[in-house]
This record gives sequence, C-alpha cells and structure tokens, in this order.
Amino acid sequence: MQDNAARRALARRIQAARQAGSMTQAELAEHLGCTQSKVQKIEAAKVGVKAEELRLMLRVLATPDAEAKEMVLLAERLSERRMRSGLQETDEFALLVDLESTAETILSWHTERIPGPLQSERYMLKQFEVAWRGGVTQSAVTERFRRRQARREIFTTADPPAYRAVLSPSCLQRLPGGRTRGLVLDQVEHLLSMVAAHPNLDLRVLPYEAPLSHVHSGFTLLDFRGGDPESFAYIELPGDARTITSTAKLNAYRTEWQRIAEAALDREASADFLRAMVD
Repeated sequence: MQDNAARRALARRIQAARQAGSMTQAELAEHLGCTQSKVQKIEAAKVGVKAEELRLMLRVLATPDAEAKEMVLLAERLSERRMRSGLQETDEFALLVDLESTAETILSWHTERIPGPLQSERYMLKQFEVAWRGGVTQSAVTERFRRRQARREIFTTADPPAYRAVLSPSCLQRLPGGRTRGLVLDQVEHLLSMVAAHPNLDLRVLPYEAPLSHVHSGFTLLDFRGGDPESFAYIELPGDARTITSTAKLNAYRTEWQRIAEAALDREASADFLRAMVD
C-alpha cells in the first residue's frame, strides 16, 4: 500500500498546484489537449500521470521549479516501481490492486480466467510461465508471483470486503498452458478451501445451462465505505485496461452482475459443481 499512499500524495499536490495556478480542471485540460475527465481522474488518483505529462502540466501552472522537480521525481519513482519487475502494469490495474483490500464490496464476474485473488499457487506459476516464457527473468516472475499472492490479503484484513464472485465453468476448462487434471484439481481444491476459510467470500458458478440470453465479458466492481474513494468498475482489454466511474454506467454493471448472480448456482450448489469437476 506504500505506492497507493504515494499516488494519493502526488494527486493531492497536483490538485494544490492547479488551485495555486488559479485554473479549473477544464481550463487545465484545454491547455494540455486532454479532457476534463482525465484531469479529474489524475487528481483523484484514479489514474497515474507520466513524468512528461506532469512536466507540461506544471509548466502551464507556473509551479515553482523546486516544487515541480519534487513532484516529477515522485512520478518517475512510481513509474519505476510499476516497471521494477520488468512486467509493465497499467495504471488501472495498479489502482485495482492498491484499493481492493480497502473496498466494502467487490462484485466480480469472470468468463475465462480465475481472478487473481482466487488463483492457486500452481495456477499462478503456470500462467506466468506460459505468458512470459523467455521474455523476462526468473526474478521478475518471482516478484510478480509474490505480488499476486499478496492480493489474498483482501480475505484476511481486519475488516475485509464482501467479495462476491461469479465464475463461468470456462474458467476451469481453459487453463494456463492447456487443461490438465492436475491443474484443475489443484485450483478446485484451492477454491473450496478459500470458501471454507473465508466467510466474506461468496463464490458462485454460472452453469452453461443457465437460462440467460447472453453474458458479457468479465468485470470487477468496487464500492467503498462512505463513497471515498468513489466506486469504479475495472475491465481488462488486450494490452490495456479501463476504469469506469460514471454513475449510470456503474448502475448498468451492477444490474448485469445481479442478472448473472441470480441465474448462478447458490453457494452450496456451486461447491458441489466444483467437486463434481474433479470426481
């Protein structure tokens, strides 16, 4: 969470610099050639800011040199931390990882892959091995593995979020490196042990026979106590990711999650479904 604190500190300093420069978010956005929404997300620590973008921003705001230098240095350090394993992360993914343990509720729907906090160690390692075969060092893979394991703290913090996940059976049909009985057994046993150990985890399976017209791609939606930070939905794309904060769009995601959850098996039947996959 150190990076998260640094991101928030930088965001507050950017907001203060804008206010000291007597500019609105819209006015600054016009100077930068971007949208007001992007400036708002930067100040809310919803997205990161590249060092070059920050330099331009601070020049526009006529921020004193000494202060500007400190802020740019912090932005560079944050970028280096995201890249320290040699595996680039999007700002959106960094935000998800930073904030998920502080959420009040997490609603997630997954179609083809087990979500990070629910992956077994064997699943994680196989995924990293296949995804980055020959492309990164072993130390880089070890670092990513360590960070993936750390995401499990969402189940063990003093006041953990209610984690409500719905999985398609495809998550256990298409596995890293190809489906093997050993990997299926390992991941299913891990899911069942997680459900047994953590009452804040509500895991459901949406069977192929569910009477739905269709399902959309996976997403994760986070809500926070008191609305601070504001709720957001996270979706992954090839080589990219998005966070969504629009109230209307978030309501649509909640409605979609509820539609899927209502068609899914209940908690006990889902556990039976998983056991049957390895019997």
